[in-house]
Amino acid sequence: GQKENEKVKKEFKVIAVQHNVNSHSIDDSSYIPILDSLIDLSNKGLYENPDSSLLIWSETAVVPPVSWYLNHPTKSPYTLSADKLVSFSASIPIPLLFGNGDAVLQNTSESKELSNAKYYNAGVLIDGGRIKQKYYKQHLVPFSEYFPYKNIFPKFYDFLVSHDLTFWDKGEESIVFDIPINKGKESVKAFTPICFED
Repeated sequence: GQKENEKVKKEFKVIAVQHNVNSHSIDDSSYIPILDSLIDLSNKGLYENPDSSLLIWSETAVVPPVSWYLNHPTKSPYTLSADKLVSFSASIPIPLLFGNGDAVLQNTSESKELSNAKYYNAGVLIDGGRIKQKYYKQHLVPFSEYFPYKNIFPKFYDFLVSHDLTFWDKGEESIVFDIPINKGKESVKAFTPICFED
């Protein structure tokens, strides 16, 4: 038997995929080819490492907010990329953890437009084609992820937003992901700090 104070050592393999694309410097028609590249690299990793337990894609690997376009489909590359990502997740035997923007409609009486939603920098865990958990970044970078003087200079803030600057909303809760491994027989707890949160 094992002594109570001994730590159990668990190891599992992770496939980390980093594509060589600046996801924010592309146009809307590029999202599907970029996703195809991520999927191809991931399939290669899965083929070469069939005993892996988790697939990880980097922050902003997928730019359109997957959860939003699954819940509010449109006839656009955004919905196509969300559907393709979900189909890919359903086709692989391990969960996928990736960085993504996430949008959440705060007031259900408002029109279901992305402009009416809160927008978060998120870590997303998807398994078997279903989003299992999300973590929203809590420590935002001043001036690039949020404008600290929004209340003092509201017109300047509106000007920045009107010139395609996107600011994130701040997450409120630390989420510890419960990642299934060994075909769901066990799980590993993990926290995913985003950017300089780590």
